[in-house]
Amino acid sequence: MRSFRKVLKKDVQNVLEDVSFWNNSFLIISKQRLIALQNNPNAEDDDIVLILAMEEETIIGYMGLFVDYITLNGVTQKMGWITTWWVKYKGTGIGKDLMNEMFDANKGLIAVSQFNSNSGRVFEKSGNYIDIVNTNGYSFALRSNIQELLISKFKLLDKVHFIPNLINSVLSIYSSIKINKFLNSNKNLEFTVEYLKTIDSDSFEFINKHNANHISKKSKEFYNWLLGYYWVLKAPLLEKTNKSKYAFSMYDYDFDISFIKIIKKNEIVGILVLQKRNSKVKVLFAYYNENCVDLVSKVIILNSINQDTREIVCYDIGINNQLNKLSFYTYKTDVQRRSIISKSFGVSNFDNVIVNFGDGDCGFA
Repeated sequence: MRSFRKVLKKDVQNVLEDVSFWNNSFLIISKQRLIALQNNPNAEDDDIVLILAMEEETIIGYMGLFVDYITLNGVTQKMGWITTWWVKYKGTGIGKDLMNEMFDANKGLIAVSQFNSNSGRVFEKSGNYIDIVNTNGYSFALRSNIQELLISKFKLLDKVHFIPNLINSVLSIYSSIKINKFLNSNKNLEFTVEYLKTIDSDSFEFINKHNANHISKKSKEFYNWLLGYYWVLKAPLLEKTNKSKYAFSMYDYDFDISFIKIIKKNEIVGILVLQKRNSKVKVLFAYYNENCVDLVSKVIILNSINQDTREIVCYDIGINNQLNKLSFYTYKTDVQRRSIISKSFGVSNFDNVIVNFGDGDCGFA
């Protein structure tokens, strides 16, 4: 008989110490993600972290939740972003039942920041959700990764390596020329930066002056938590880990989140929160004076160059407008992010709502 088990924040310590929970053939959640959710400053003891679908005593599915606060039409409400959704047997209705269970348990105050096409069909069929925003952005190729792109699109090229290798070699030369030209033209750029692991008062004050219309106005405690409890851990010996047991992000060769304070003439002009995972940089949050968007954009590029980045992904309109003007990238591609929210919030117009790339669970993995 099918049943559901809720794992609340107050249950997490017992789950961490329950050997049987971790002895399945698959992982329901990683330990570092569970510890992070245990320390979520937005969550209270009785808030849900996970819902497990059970068949007798066997776990056959799960759905995770990240508790947050959002503001719509001037009203701030506690809610949850769905973070994981997995079922052992597809086509059996388990996924739908899990979604309904999570929806009801949170009184419908649910949103989803990213999802695949299979999940999207279930959300749409439920009739409970609408789009918050379809956000358009760009992926800027700082250094060529055309080899991987070509092989992923044309499997035959995986057997004929010299073609993508040749194209990649030519583009790598072009990339180096572009990068060196950018570095030379900006070598006298006047600014300083501070990299923070705990947020100081002046940084937070600056953020609060630049977060109008943001769907989620982040607290100082949130940023300290984001920087202190990674969901993905750096693992140089990745192939020796048990990451294959978990359907979501757990380990990778390289992972870091940087909180960067940009200073010019002794004043803060911008705050950046950048995630770097392997060779990709994501602009999660950007707060800046409009007259300094050029400088802030160049800091993103300079920081990425020095991190040996291949790709910069950004959805911030002001920064993208500036990045498009700067001659630093080899090529760019359009990217799109679709986020949905429950109709239970009673809001249908999101024209003035800003959803950052780092909102929901996108900033954590």
